[in-house]
Amino acid sequence: MTRAVIRGCLVATTCAVAGSCGSAVTGPTNTKNTYVPPLLVTCLTSPTLGCVASFLDEAEVTGRSSWSAADSLELSSGPAVTASDAVVFRTPGIPTALSARNVYIRADYTSPRYGHVHAIAGHAYAIAPGEAAVPLAYISGQVFEGVPGVGTPAVPNAAVAIVAGEGAGRSETTGASGGYRIEFLRLGQPFTIRASKAGYSTDTREHPGVVDDPQGHPSNTSISFTIQPVR
Repeated sequence: MTRAVIRGCLVATTCAVAGSCGSAVTGPTNTKNTYVPPLLVTCLTSPTLGCVASFLDEAEVTGRSSWSAADSLELSSGPAVTASDAVVFRTPGIPTALSARNVYIRADYTSPRYGHVHAIAGHAYAIAPGEAAVPLAYISGQVFEGVPGVGTPAVPNAAVAIVAGEGAGRSETTGASGGYRIEFLRLGQPFTIRASKAGYSTDTREHPGVVDDPQGHPSNTSISFTIQPVR
């Protein structure tokens, strides 16, 4: 049984580096108090995948929330979700797989006091018709030139690739900030990951596999690299 509780994410790039974020808000809020409590999404995979949404003193709001699934973290994290065609929610919080896919599950709720908030479940899931859902996680980080620290330059257009173990063959290219994200890795499965760029040394890391913390959130998901120009 896998239990995951996560707070919603404002934008995908923030969550990829910093982990869980406060609830995203796109509607009216209480102008006397800028604090907006998180919408919480709890998912269980046994006996079948099902999720529950709760919000502060309004308690469980599963049936009053709209549910969707998306094919990537980026597609699930905006003000409006880009829904996957692989999943339908005939019952609130209960996804039905129409085809095999890796998806993120999202709940949207409109609070009478705080307005619209949304949250994404702590894990992605590999789903398929008639099969048990498998929890998945992503890894993320940055590639730096030299030793990471204040003023250390990031390295854009570096290749970050899993070269052995879980996710072998998957790769991403770093953006302008040197950041990357590789999604949909099974939990507890070791892998070897490498950062490289033409004209630079390589940095290879052995990872024991992503595991959950006591609260059910994927942990040890941040992996950063340092590479040096080859003189």
